[in-house]
Amino acid sequence: MRVDEIRLAKNERLNEEWLGRFQAAEPQVRNLASRYRGRDDCFVVSIHYGTYNAGYRLRWNDGGPDWFFRVPLPGMTMHPDEKVWKEVSAMTIVARDSTVPVPRLIVWQPSQGSENWLGLGPFILREWVPGRPLSEFLGSDSVHITPWIDTQILEPAYRAMADILLSLWQVNFENIGSCIQVLNTDLKHASLRPLTLEHNELMRCFGIPDCIPGHSYSTSAEYILSLVLLQLKHLDYQRNAVSDAEECERRYSCRHLMKVLAPRFISAKYNHGPFKLFCDGFSPKRVLVDEFLRVTGVINWEFCYAAPVEFASSIPSWFLQSLPEILRSMGVAEVLCAFLPRAYFFLDVLETVEVETNRNLPDERLSAGMRDSLDNRSAWFYLACRNASLVDLIYWGLLHEYYWDEDPAEFLNHKAVVGQHSLDEFLIRRKLKQFQVYNEERRGYLNVEVVDDQLSC
Repeated sequence: MRVDEIRLAKNERLNEEWLGRFQAAEPQVRNLASRYRGRDDCFVVSIHYGTYNAGYRLRWNDGGPDWFFRVPLPGMTMHPDEKVWKEVSAMTIVARDSTVPVPRLIVWQPSQGSENWLGLGPFILREWVPGRPLSEFLGSDSVHITPWIDTQILEPAYRAMADILLSLWQVNFENIGSCIQVLNTDLKHASLRPLTLEHNELMRCFGIPDCIPGHSYSTSAEYILSLVLLQLKHLDYQRNAVSDAEECERRYSCRHLMKVLAPRFISAKYNHGPFKLFCDGFSPKRVLVDEFLRVTGVINWEFCYAAPVEFASSIPSWFLQSLPEILRSMGVAEVLCAFLPRAYFFLDVLETVEVETNRNLPDERLSAGMRDSLDNRSAWFYLACRNASLVDLIYWGLLHEYYWDEDPAEFLNHKAVVGQHSLDEFLIRRKLKQFQVYNEERRGYLNVEVVDDQLSC
């Protein structure tokens, strides 16, 4: 779905204004970090800018490890204090309850913290993790771009990812939401509202007002329904979501039919939990390794939350980074041809690691759930649930014919229900009026010619 260019431009300007303050604050950052190090010879090794964060790599002449000072980027992170607080909670839980190597936390502070006088927002100060991103050895996160990778590199890389996923798979929660650690118990609570990457992007890229739910969830069905309804809210609220009546009907039908399909994908066995730790955006880019592909640490635990089992037991989304481009340019058959061989190779590696480490009974293995997610296409459904900007592409490309061809009569019945709503003239007129007003405002704000595009965030 096209982005709200006005909202994006405003956020980018906010980010640009802040970056000047960030660069000017280098001496204050060094002074603050030195208080925790107990030395005064701190210097900056390098400055780092990511999509959602910026940071300084810091060093002292004491032979100790480097440290990393990291702050969220205004305009890119919609709830910076909440993001940092919940990231620290996730790091604490992973460090305590899994074998995944997490950077040692030195200190963190909210925007108004007693030890935070920088005026840059909340920050995390942690040890620097040596190593290179595992993604560099893979060449790309896309199976389409790099089909030539030697299995001598691919297999150890996949073993590293498999070991991390299996370790995280052992961490259970009693609710769906952002996490807090309860001391002296094996079960972690997720009693905080889930702060997800999708919520952040809906606000940042599409101009949706604060859409994060105010509570946690006790069942998978309740949470999945909330995601589907959020996509309807997104379609209704975003002013440039549709440009004509046909597009309006098609987008509305997609979201309604996603809601109809949802019960097919919700497991009665795990509807009430236990729920699993899930990290939006987790990929080989966050896994640092040495020259022998041994993991030195996993970084950036933002947007982690307790999620339905099906999220964690679907084939990882880092296989699918170029999915939109491939679907648009090549079609469904080509997507599956490019994607499935690499996915099944990863699952073979995952199953081997499960057997070697004696993790889980055969019918409870993570690899079994991931295979099922490919066979019944639930992986695509849950990917669409987590990505409102891609739901139309995924639903029409990978789910619609696959499911409704089995029962065309049922589809026609649901289509009739959709038609009663999507053909409502008031709805269509309202959306087209929104699009007209948006384009007029866009022309004035950005001083550009209005072109109907499909840019997605």
